[in-house]
Amino acid sequence: MFDLKNYFEGEQLPTSVSVMAAGDHEFSNSKKEVVTVISGEMTVLLPGESEC
Repeated sequence: MFDLKNYFEGEQLPTSVSVMAAGDHEFSNSKKEVVTVISGEMTVLLPGESEC
Protein backbone atom coordinates (compact mmCIF):
# COMPACT_ATOMS: atom_id res chain seq x y z
CA MET A 1 0.00 0.00 0.00
CA PHE A 2 1.40 3.42 0.99
CA ASP A 3 4.43 3.96 3.18
CA LEU A 4 4.46 7.72 3.79
CA LYS A 5 6.70 9.73 6.06
CA ASN A 6 5.86 13.41 6.33
CA TYR A 7 8.31 15.77 8.04
CA PHE A 8 7.83 19.40 9.09
CA GLU A 9 10.71 21.25 10.74
CA GLY A 10 12.42 17.91 11.48
CA GLU A 11 9.40 16.42 13.27
CA GLN A 12 7.60 13.42 11.78
CA LEU A 13 3.89 14.15 11.41
CA PRO A 14 0.92 11.84 10.97
CA THR A 15 0.08 11.45 7.29
CA SER A 16 -3.17 10.56 5.59
CA VAL A 17 -4.28 10.09 2.00
CA SER A 18 -7.62 11.57 0.94
CA VAL A 19 -9.73 12.12 -2.17
CA MET A 20 -11.72 15.35 -2.39
CA ALA A 21 -14.76 15.96 -4.57
CA ALA A 22 -15.03 19.26 -6.42
CA GLY A 23 -16.76 21.99 -4.42
CA ASP A 24 -16.33 24.37 -1.50
CA HIS A 25 -14.91 22.88 1.69
CA GLU A 26 -14.23 24.49 5.08
CA PHE A 27 -11.58 23.14 7.43
CA SER A 28 -11.17 24.22 11.04
CA ASN A 29 -7.80 22.78 12.04
CA SER A 30 -6.21 23.97 15.24
CA LYS A 31 -2.73 22.90 14.07
CA LYS A 32 -0.74 23.60 10.93
CA GLU A 33 -1.52 21.16 8.13
CA VAL A 34 0.40 20.49 4.92
CA VAL A 35 -1.64 19.47 1.87
CA THR A 36 -0.04 17.99 -1.26
CA VAL A 37 -2.18 18.07 -4.40
CA ILE A 38 -1.27 15.16 -6.66
CA SER A 39 -3.75 15.73 -9.48
CA GLY A 40 -5.97 18.69 -10.34
CA GLU A 41 -5.80 22.04 -8.62
CA MET A 42 -6.88 23.69 -5.38
CA THR A 43 -7.62 27.32 -4.64
CA VAL A 44 -7.23 28.23 -0.96
CA LEU A 45 -8.88 31.13 0.82
CA LEU A 46 -7.33 31.73 4.25
CA PRO A 47 -9.19 33.29 7.20
CA GLY A 48 -9.53 37.05 6.80
CA GLU A 49 -9.08 36.92 3.01
CA SER A 50 -11.79 37.65 0.46
CA GLU A 51 -12.35 36.17 -2.97
CA CYS A 52 -11.14 38.26 -5.89
